[in-house]
Amino acid sequence: MHWHPRSAWQSAARPVTGPALPWPQIDTVVIHYTAADDLIDGDVGEDWAGIPAYLRAIQSSYLNKQPTGYSVGYNWAVDQRGEVWELRGSDVKCAANRDHNDHCVAVLVLVDGDDQATPPAAAAIRALVAEAEQRAGRHLAVVGHGQLQHPNHPTGCPGIGLRQQIAAGVFSPRVVPDPVPAPLPPPIPTTEDHPMYYLTSPRPGVSPDLIWTAGKVYGIASAADAGVFLAAGALRLTVTADQYDEIVARCS
Repeated sequence: MHWHPRSAWQSAARPVTGPALPWPQIDTVVIHYTAADDLIDGDVGEDWAGIPAYLRAIQSSYLNKQPTGYSVGYNWAVDQRGEVWELRGSDVKCAANRDHNDHCVAVLVLVDGDDQATPPAAAAIRALVAEAEQRAGRHLAVVGHGQLQHPNHPTGCPGIGLRQQIAAGVFSPRVVPDPVPAPLPPPIPTTEDHPMYYLTSPRPGVSPDLIWTAGKVYGIASAADAGVFLAAGALRLTVTADQYDEIVARCS
């Protein structure tokens, strides 16, 4: 995972401070969210240059509203690219979970409202949880902020999308996510789409390159022959082994 240290965003005049994180007591990772709106809309490829300023604003808010030295409460932030931002990090005690900071660490997921974490973001969170478990020396529970919040202080955090992912175990390092299926090859065209195709062999040295035209296939014996057909307008077509065999069988 790509890592941004505190030095990448914090102001030297307003650094993150706080007591040491008591790893032997940690038993829970708490997931938080932020309704990021226009600053961070979660689309991969957006301009992410605003994140450092956004984190400085959170830090300033904590310092301005809380007792002196009460820095940003989360340990890490994860953006939708799957990049991790060190906030309190692994050395400063959490301050984001009322009445539970002695036994928890907190991850702020930069999602827009009720959005889910993207697959890269979820993978980064799993890596953070795995690292936290190694430091704590035990398996850690992964919960949403609202699951720990006092009844007198209810919260919608971490949003519908992240709550669904927590319930599904998406952020647990012991849950193997479903593999992303390989993209299907494009369908085989027909000679009605183009009168003549040059088929590159999927098995060089075993199967020949072919010319496919008018419902028949012809083997290409030499580069010179290939050049003749390509010059005559044959459209080069790359096919899978299964598609190659299907075309040959269809034309036999």
